[in-house]
Amino acid sequence: MNISSTLKLIITLFFLLPLFVQAHAFTPIQPGQEKITAGTDKVDWLKQATALAESKNWKGLIDWCRKWTKSEPRSAAAWLELGMAYSKLKRHNDAIGAYRQAVKINPGYSYAWNNLGNAYNELNRSSDAVNAYRQALDIDPNRAYVWYNLGIAHLKTGNQVAALDVVKNLQRLSPEQADLLLSMIEPR
Repeated sequence: MNISSTLKLIITLFFLLPLFVQAHAFTPIQPGQEKITAGTDKVDWLKQATALAESKNWKGLIDWCRKWTKSEPRSAAAWLELGMAYSKLKRHNDAIGAYRQAVKINPGYSYAWNNLGNAYNELNRSSDAVNAYRQALDIDPNRAYVWYNLGIAHLKTGNQVAALDVVKNLQRLSPEQADLLLSMIEPR
């Protein structure tokens, strides 16, 4: 399903759901904004989170995801979405907490490990970032963006040798990113 059809589905659901849900089931996201329904299943939670993210309503997404994590505390997706909203607002320590909860629930969630690495990198915790990226690559070694992020983290720690090893791995997946990373490595 592409973004256009997803957006159409969300808009359709937005207008049809009030016909099927009692009025008291609606909760405001922020004053002055439209109300959305409280999710009753995983699909509803994710659709609402997607709509808030697409509208760049990060505070609304945080509020929504807090409700979601309270309703479904074992949902790694809820914690991931919460972490992404925190990251957008530069609340990186909060994002780290949310991403760590996501990977605690689902240790095989490579996307959450990558995002955890990004949050660590934002706080100049490059060694922690390297460890998170390695976890993501242990799960899925074919994600070029994770290799690239790992290379950047190695450069931040001053480990050019490790960054060069990343370039070698990245060349088969994304030669453009490999070249970009290589251009950042200072010659000895």
